[in-house]
Amino acid sequence: MNNHNTIISLNDFQNICLIGRGAFGEVSLVLKISNMQKYALKTMSKDYLHRKNMSQQIIKERNTLALSDCVFIVALYYSFETEDEIYLVMEYMPGGDFGRLIIKLGFFCEETAKFYIAEAALAIDYLH
Repeated sequence: MNNHNTIISLNDFQNICLIGRGAFGEVSLVLKISNMQKYALKTMSKDYLHRKNMSQQIIKERNTLALSDCVFIVALYYSFETEDEIYLVMEYMPGGDFGRLIIKLGFFCEETAKFYIAEAALAIDYLH
């Protein structure tokens, strides 16, 4: 994660498009205006997280991503919040997520399955 004490906000980004919706919010493709880099911006409602008793889970996710330095785990570059929402600015992965890949392909051949299982195992090993 970016270690600078720079204050960052939504004003630092230009929204390009919505790329996904998840259990806790939505993910948009954004452009950081200062460096013209693309990022994935995860937006989560504090009220929703509180009602679902998931606030601590999101804090753990943020802290885990902030401390990780593994090619098999998406990088977290910034995090910030407003009165109503929490934002995680993460590495943009143009190919999408694993779930979308499974939906798109339907199934994997044995070699492809081995490849993704190995990547997942390395990520889990890194976290433990």
